[in-house]
Amino acid sequence: MSEIKVDKVSPQSGTALEIGDSGDTVTVPSGATLDISDATLTPPATMPASSGANLTSLPAGNLTGTVADARISTLTASKLSGIVPTANLGTGTANATTFLNGSGAYSAAGGAWAVKGSETSFSSVTSLEVGSFTKTTRIILKSITFSLDNAYVRVTVSNDGGSSYSSTAYYHWAKGWDSNGSASDNYGANDAGASISPIHGNAANRNGFYDATIYDPQLTLFTHIKMTAHSVNPDGRLALREGGIVHEIASAVTHIKFNPTTGAFSGTYIMLELN
Repeated sequence: MSEIKVDKVSPQSGTALEIGDSGDTVTVPSGATLDISDATLTPPATMPASSGANLTSLPAGNLTGTVADARISTLTASKLSGIVPTANLGTGTANATTFLNGSGAYSAAGGAWAVKGSETSFSSVTSLEVGSFTKTTRIILKSITFSLDNAYVRVTVSNDGGSSYSSTAYYHWAKGWDSNGSASDNYGANDAGASISPIHGNAANRNGFYDATIYDPQLTLFTHIKMTAHSVNPDGRLALREGGIVHEIASAVTHIKFNPTTGAFSGTYIMLELN
């Protein structure tokens, strides 16, 4: 093996310098350092295989392409940060009314009551009109007080946005109990309104409570209402009554009206909608 000892090799002319011929191998021996830190290195389009252990401090901005899933086998949760875009979690539309189901798709949420509006007070009124609604709706009347003894609460419905209320074709059945252990049934057919209400007293601390659910008000044949009510009778007995109302109507119901059969009443109500 021949050996040439020089301090510098420069091209004879121009600026290009070639070492060896095609197919030759230029070897930098172990222990020697090839310092190109101040030079420009132009590698081939396809780099030869090399150990990944030799690549350190590689900026993420210089990485492109897709890493195969098989290459990511031990990625721990501590290495993850930020928010995964909803579009990458499942198919469909992600918003406040949907959830990601087990099949990887966004579906409409359902089966839960959502408050519609806020709790509202009413004072010394002879009727309370509540609406509008298009879904199964629950209306809760709380802390109801009456101006006169022996008052009942009558229910009617509207199908024209509350402009008028139907005064015929109400059917109801109710079961009642009181604190003396007495039970009673009450029926009504083709009435001007329906009452699933115990008798109320107007003395202090004799508040009434009502819970009415209007099922599928958009139906155009019958309106179904389930109702529970409890109060304190004029003679001081606790009273509970529950039952159902069916109203025969040719179009969708939009509003419901509660009115005492005598005097006025006061209290608060809140409306919930079934999603």
